[in-house]
Amino acid sequence: GLVLRTGDPLAGRESIELADVADRPWFQLEDETRCFVFQSRGSGSAAVDEADRISPRGGSSSMFLPINSGHELSRLVERGGRVAEEGPRQPLAATRQRVRDELRERILTGRLKPGDRLVERELAEDLGVSRVPVREAIRSLEAEGFLTVQSPRRIVVRQLARADVEELFDVREALEGLAAGLAAERAGKPGLRALERLLTEAAHATESGDPARITSLNTRFHDEIVALSGNGLLREILRPLEGRLRWLTSQNEHWGELLGEHRCLYDAIASGDADHARTHAVEHVRVNREVALRTLFPEDGGKRSAG
Repeated sequence: GLVLRTGDPLAGRESIELADVADRPWFQLEDETRCFVFQSRGSGSAAVDEADRISPRGGSSSMFLPINSGHELSRLVERGGRVAEEGPRQPLAATRQRVRDELRERILTGRLKPGDRLVERELAEDLGVSRVPVREAIRSLEAEGFLTVQSPRRIVVRQLARADVEELFDVREALEGLAAGLAAERAGKPGLRALERLLTEAAHATESGDPARITSLNTRFHDEIVALSGNGLLREILRPLEGRLRWLTSQNEHWGELLGEHRCLYDAIASGDADHARTHAVEHVRVNREVALRTLFPEDGGKRSAG
């Protein structure tokens, strides 16, 4: 069992709901209709024993409580096993973000490959969380285009078709050209210095041959240009695409050439000439399109599809 510290918001409660415990490290969601039962040890503390489950139907010693339903916490836990204090807990929002970011990173780095199945229970155990943040992370990554739901119980990493990649580059070309033009008009000295620092760091990473660092810095370089555009709506439009755009960026391993292109783009933005900056941004995206298509679909070549 697990005893909550005196003063815990749940201590002494007569009933609890899913939202009260979803972020607790000892909470485990069974499926869409079942969850563990939590019980009371008087007014000073509360305890949970994962072996002690109950069913609304009754009649068994190993059953479950419906999710979203409060349960009277009247029975004392008399199990005789080790009773441990709850350790520091991470806020639910932070847990959700951590799980989502970790799963996205596994996809971006190839630890989770196209076609790989994601199993909530296994991921929850691996990450040391309940299934609630895992489920929410899966929904977020599906919305971002990384996952495909083939059936209610089968979710896999999405295999991007050539048409998917082409569409992403179409959008990237239009939006990054706009961002570069606006940045040229609006960027001040502090913003330009931020871009210079990123280029310097990227040069060091390129010299040392650090792929993960290079990809991260290149992504930050483009993110900074969008920030310098001063257009909040543009940032909102790009946010759901960030993960996939980062993945596309990682396909280009011609790091020296990429660094040179970014330096030219910086010079164009620093010149204050919006048309010049847009032209460089669009050309940069087109070069990366050919590299990505050639890498991902070598049988088709790297040229843009007609029509």
